[in-house]
Amino acid sequence: MSDLFDLSNFDKYKEDNCREVKKAEVGLPIALWESYSSFANSNGGVIILGVGERQDGTWYTTGLKNADKLKRNFWNTIHDTKKVSINLLSDKNVESYEVNGDTILVIYVPRAKREQKPVYINNDLFGGCAIVEIGKVIITVLKQRLKVCFVMLLMKQRI
Repeated sequence: MSDLFDLSNFDKYKEDNCREVKKAEVGLPIALWESYSSFANSNGGVIILGVGERQDGTWYTTGLKNADKLKRNFWNTIHDTKKVSINLLSDKNVESYEVNGDTILVIYVPRAKREQKPVYINNDLFGGCAIVEIGKVIITVLKQRLKVCFVMLLMKQRI
């Protein structure tokens, strides 16, 4: 996990296919769950709350107003199968850090095992969506495309 995020390299990071930042100024961002699904369905990644991204891609801290409450809300939501199909995390996957006097929350999302996929959101595999990353392309998969995506993923895993 430390190869995805090392606090000493904070100023060097930019968003990529395994790192995403979210400001989380007024609570848990809706896009957090899309990122969770995407990382879980691909190679894993890290989501960092309390951090914004400048136009040049560099990061800056925004901090979290109430980090403890946000963390509780996160755990309550990730255990809710109406929001996320499966919780892949344990306490070791969520850590708080102080950066530039601000608290940030780092969420390490592991790659889901084959039998856990697809990790989908909003309680409905076919009516909701799953976020799948193939190469460097992130696809929001809706009902009509999900079966095709399953076949593609299975073929890719067998090669």
